[in-house]
Amino acid sequence: MVARLVYLGTPELAVAPLRALVAAGHDIELVVSRADRRRGRGTALSPSPVKAAALELGLAVTDRLDAIDRLWSSSVWSSPTAGSSPPTCSSSCPW
Repeated sequence: MVARLVYLGTPELAVAPLRALVAAGHDIELVVSRADRRRGRGTALSPSPVKAAALELGLAVTDRLDAIDRLWSSSVWSSPTAGSSPPTCSSSCPW
């Protein structure tokens, strides 16, 4: 089953799962990562590893968490189909 996802990540460790989701054919609607930061002695901004990978993959990227709320309330995300239930979490979930 192909899922429509919003992916949140910043470090290099989060790049491989992002690439795996794209390779599996999932529809990544938006990638949320931290804002670009200045690195080294120069004044040039540098993107996070996840943002760089997302841009390379042609995905939409933002550093604003409120973008998730806008996406959720937009017509991009349709209502669940009749008879479906929201995703649930088992007792092993950390949250």
